[in-house]
Amino acid sequence: DAMAAAPMERILIETDCPVFYKNRETGAGFKAEPKDVFFTLDAVSLLKDIDKGSAAERLNKNTETFFRLNRFS
Repeated sequence: DAMAAAPMERILIETDCPVFYKNRETGAGFKAEPKDVFFTLDAVSLLKDIDKGSAAERLNKNTETFFRLNRFS
């Protein structure tokens, strides 16, 4: 609900790498990798009903703004 309600200009996505996610019941798990951020991108584009390319561009711009990465260009 929070993601769907948030304006696209206020959203950042990231990974929890490196971390190992373990199923409490089975003990099975997997290691998270930086590429897993694309699963989050898929979810954002679905919730916001926009294509992945547009979502990625907006999220990159949000990241640049938040971390002031474009202040030297």
